Amino acid sequence: MTDREGLAGRSFRLFWGAATISLFGDAVTSLALPLTAAITLGAGALQMGLLTAFGLLPHLLLYLPAGVLVDRHRRQPVMIFADLGRALLIGSVPALALSGHLSIQALYLIAFAAGALQVLFRLAYSGRLQSLVASPLRPAANGRLSLSRSLSFLAGPGVAGLLVQVIGPPLALLTDAASFLASAGLVTGIRAHEPPPAGSPQSLWQGISEGVRFTFSHPILRPFYVVVSTMNFFNFIYWALAVLYMVRALHLPPVLIGIPPVLAGLGAIIGSLAAAPLARQAGIGRTMVAGEVMFTGGFLAVPLAFGPPLTATAIIGAGSIIVGIGLMLLDANASTMLQALIPGHLMGRVTAASDQLNWGVRPLGALAGGLLGQWLGLHPALWIGTLGALGAARCLVATRVRRFRLDDSCGPPDSR
Repeated sequence: MTDREGLAGRSFRLFWGAATISLFGDAVTSLALPLTAAITLGAGALQMGLLTAFGLLPHLLLYLPAGVLVDRHRRQPVMIFADLGRALLIGSVPALALSGHLSIQALYLIAFAAGALQVLFRLAYSGRLQSLVASPLRPAANGRLSLSRSLSFLAGPGVAGLLVQVIGPPLALLTDAASFLASAGLVTGIRAHEPPPAGSPQSLWQGISEGVRFTFSHPILRPFYVVVSTMNFFNFIYWALAVLYMVRALHLPPVLIGIPPVLAGLGAIIGSLAAAPLARQAGIGRTMVAGEVMFTGGFLAVPLAFGPPLTATAIIGAGSIIVGIGLMLLDANASTMLQALIPGHLMGRVTAASDQLNWGVRPLGALAGGLLGQWLGLHPALWIGTLGALGAARCLVATRVRRFRLDDSCGPPDSR
């Protein structure tokens, strides 16, 4: 069997299927977990901010050492371990709810542990895709994976809203637990050869230093991650409070809260289909920058929303379509750019170093959101989050990222 079978091969189809199933489950959890806290447990603004922060805290604490550890092992077993662990954790929420032992403190612990396993999965996922798909086929592969993400945005939240409305938030999480089990089964079936870890053994600190040096000395990666991380800090001020704002201030029921993400999914399908053609015409960098500005600008619809529930939902839904288009223009092309710029043997460490910054600011943003929501109120805090994210996105226009094209990459060798 060849190392890379192409996109029509069984191994990539299993990889793609696993990612798709897991994304649909995640779409349910992204709505059902905060609604479990807000509706089932009656959480307030600070508690909602803490819940988001606990789920993201592993990205602040664990990314750098995890990147070194993942680069020392084959990626596929790491992915399977992470999937099975998350199935057990998410499945424990309905079990605790049915037994009467669910508490906000238990949700904090579950969110933290699931976040730690997500760190492992993300690091292993990038390296396994790089070893599975040859460089010329990666734009098409990332396009298919982005299309799956778009479809999960389209269908997942609507299904989640319906499930939450009918059976309640905790039981709706069983869907995500089942998706992790299915994903682990599909990843187990991948038979394409995975090369052994490259390079001589290093100390943990040496491995971390190598990834940090490569990332922050690179003329494109450095400005990209600094700007994106700033944007995400403000984005997570918004995310920590958005569901609570819709429930408490706009008085939207769960079934209506699920509609804007569905429309974001529709926009994401448009964006994923347009990402590659636009990148060929305008360049990957310009397409990414335009996508990031659209992505952050669409969130302004939430603090701008007013009127009865259906009117507010329509306003948020219109903004959500813009969010979806922008996210896929950014996401699909950023994946292709990073796979072109990062050598395969450094993928785990460089991804860890960059994501340490990019993801590490998210729990800080979520905590800031909870505090701002409690001190200033939900509406002013949402304005701070949305305007701050849009301002950061606009800064990307002035960097070298805007001028990046695939034929301008540093051309690291494919993963060996």
